[in-house]
Amino acid sequence: MRIADTSLLYALFSKDDVHHKEAKKRFKIPDPILIPADIWSETISLIHYRQGYNMAVEAGESLLDLPHVELISSRMDIVRSSWNIYKRTKGNLSIPDCVVLTLCDDRKASPLTFDKGINKHYSKRIK
Repeated sequence: MRIADTSLLYALFSKDDVHHKEAKKRFKIPDPILIPADIWSETISLIHYRQGYNMAVEAGESLLDLPHVELISSRMDIVRSSWNIYKRTKGNLSIPDCVVLTLCDDRKASPLTFDKGINKHYSKRIK
């Protein structure tokens, strides 16, 4: 199981992104992918801002229709844990990054991301 982050999801829908081909490759792996609602909202908003409404709608529909993808809302314990990570990292990670890390711990999953901060903190936690 993998927890998706905005960096990978945005690259998936942006042909100009340096990680576009790699994002498509990683997303085709049939392992289940969880997308936190925070990440889905952030991704669709970013696509809307950079590529326009029509591309945002296309991306949102594509993600919602994939059989190995599940959109999940955060429980209060996830919100609190994410907040604690955010405070401990003193702003070096965003709240959505902290949500990804918390869900990785909660679901025994790995992050699906190109974000160096998430990868760095994730690798420290699994040692």
